[in-house]
Amino acid sequence: MTLEVQVLTSRKGSNPGGVCNIVTSNRIIPSYVKHCPGSHLPRESYLSAKNQPIYEAITNVLARNVGLHTPKTHVLIDTDNDVRFVKYDGSQEHFGEGRRYYFVSELLPAEQSQNTEVLRKIIEREEPYLDLLGICDVFDRRDNYFFYENGGRRAVYVDLGCSFVRAKEGWIEIKNRDKKEIKNRNNTKRARKELSDYAIVPARGGRGITFASLVDSIPNIEISTFNPEGRVAVARMLSQEEIEEIQTLLTLEMDRELRKYRKTHPQVVVRT
Repeated sequence: MTLEVQVLTSRKGSNPGGVCNIVTSNRIIPSYVKHCPGSHLPRESYLSAKNQPIYEAITNVLARNVGLHTPKTHVLIDTDNDVRFVKYDGSQEHFGEGRRYYFVSELLPAEQSQNTEVLRKIIEREEPYLDLLGICDVFDRRDNYFFYENGGRRAVYVDLGCSFVRAKEGWIEIKNRDKKEIKNRNNTKRARKELSDYAIVPARGGRGITFASLVDSIPNIEISTFNPEGRVAVARMLSQEEIEEIQTLLTLEMDRELRKYRKTHPQVVVRT
């Protein structure tokens, strides 16, 4: 069965994509849909641009697991070429048809609070969580997060990007600082031990989660999907080599930030 995606805007954001309606059998879902077509990855890397939407979905799940708020996110699957893109104005502007996967973030209502003082306090409290997951540059642009007071004061992070690789202007790459470290097995082994010794206290309270367990959870994370609608474990979408490379990159990212925050934020990072 063909899934229809109504493309409502021209390209928005640093990666190819725009505002769309996902038309399912029983609902229409206003969403932001994007993909990443180009690669600056090292030749020896198992990662790939075509799978970047899965990487971004993983990052959003990890953020929710430590108590941060994000919109509902999904991966749109088009491995059988049965997604039909319908342009909002009949134009022939290329949207990215023919990709295997697209990242989908459901749009949120626009009624935001203007209480900047409360928002500032929330950001100060939650910024360490983003850093500890390796998520960066969120606060550089105000439209990366929304602030709501109705139903509980909360910042909702609408564009987290990916925590273990960069994707910008349609190109995916490994962060420069990780290219040498990833080859140093002793460094990775040391970092892994640190991640086992410390836990992160979720932003909304509860028992601490070891950083190592967050890394280990990646193969079993279930990604919400369209076409078909459902949930698919990461281990069914990515190769074992790809997952292990992601785990190594994330281990290095977390360890780097852990060394900074374990002394300055004992309310966030605790020793196990």
